[in-house]
Amino acid sequence: MKCDEALALLRANTPESLRLAQEMLGVTITRCPPALMAWPPKPVATSGGRDVRIRKLASNPFREGSTSEAKFRRMKLGMTRVEILSRGISSRDIRQWSERGLLEIR
Repeated sequence: MKCDEALALLRANTPESLRLAQEMLGVTITRCPPALMAWPPKPVATSGGRDVRIRKLASNPFREGSTSEAKFRRMKLGMTRVEILSRGISSRDIRQWSERGLLEIR
């Protein structure tokens, strides 16, 4: 049961939860770099005509290490909708982030 509780604390990903998990387990926990390679660059997709582009992009508001944070990091100012979709970001993500004011596409 201690392992389940320690895992729940580590998932919280805060300095306080890390300290509590270390005290509970009695060992020092080292945070290692991810074993997976960084997102590989994708070839730039070209659209046949004029496409909408990202005109405004807020700083990344998502928790470090989350799926949303990784997706948001893939976007750059000036990218077209086709380029964004080719990098694995869904239309739903674009719509929701646009509604929240995190990006502006025109």
